Amino acid sequence: MKKIRVSLAIMLVATMLIGVYTTAFASGSVDGIVVGKEYSATFDDGNMYLLVEVTNTNSVDTAVSMDAISIDASGKVMETNAEDDVFILAPGEIYMLVGVFPNSASATNYDYDLFVNRKLGEYGVKAAGSSLDAKAYDAGNGNVEVYVTNTSSETVSGSAVVVYYYKNEIVDFAESYLGNTGDYLKAGEKTTAYFHTNQVYDSFSYYIAGMK
Repeated sequence: MKKIRVSLAIMLVATMLIGVYTTAFASGSVDGIVVGKEYSATFDDGNMYLLVEVTNTNSVDTAVSMDAISIDASGKVMETNAEDDVFILAPGEIYMLVGVFPNSASATNYDYDLFVNRKLGEYGVKAAGSSLDAKAYDAGNGNVEVYVTNTSSETVSGSAVVVYYYKNEIVDFAESYLGNTGDYLKAGEKTTAYFHTNQVYDSFSYYIAGMK
């Protein structure tokens, strides 16, 4: 399972984006970010994962991040999310947020907050998902390939999540940055992201997000 390792530059931008205008998730949606599918599962690497599908229903680019916890049978907090990435979604864009819990195999529940910022103008960043022309193919033997082209005139940083299903139940997922050098795609540049699972599956979905 390929995991994202966040670069220092992106983490610094993420901290600024979420550090000022934040709103905690309550139920269903917050500030125009609507929650869709939710999955909680422990996969073959022993980690517990929380996946939350979100849609930006705002008319402006919106930054979103997830702060999640795992909970044991007694209701005690076991662990906080090991990933704290920020994603910028264009109006109508859908993405899958991922929470990772390396030491929560015995967890029985989870909880999370969503942090949202719609006022991105002062940071000089904007969503770039629509600039990433993406097509995904099932290459067989557990392999999915996502072909991406940066169709904009600017350098874009992007990421992708692939979720594998069997009989409509999640069996695995993988995530990756989209880039050739330094996890970025220059104007007109192309890349291929490779995803693999050892699990039996009969369908998959994929999500793309980016910023520029």
